[in-house]
Amino acid sequence: MQKGDKKPFRLKEPRLAPLTELEWNEEQAKLLEPLKRKDGTVLNVFATFGRHPSLFDSWMKFAWYVLGDQTLPARDREILILRIGWLCQAKYEFGQHTLVGKSVGWIR
Repeated sequence: MQKGDKKPFRLKEPRLAPLTELEWNEEQAKLLEPLKRKDGTVLNVFATFGRHPSLFDSWMKFAWYVLGDQTLPARDREILILRIGWLCQAKYEFGQHTLVGKSVGWIR
């Protein structure tokens, strides 16, 4: 937030836009192709990190740990992520993990 503002500052567009498939180089295609969903799209978070392959690799290790290898039950993990997303007013994160929470059966 900027001093005196009651609402957080929001950009009208991302500072760094996700890559479109037409922008992928060979290395990015190797990273992003396996993440395509059934409809052929890649989530924006992956397509954005794909701009920097070494960062993408490090972030994916962390993300897979948080989403799969840690010991928290899925419900607790998603409550924690949603709470942080809400407190930070991170609309994208909150929206995505609302969907994840639904997929693990604790949000209807």
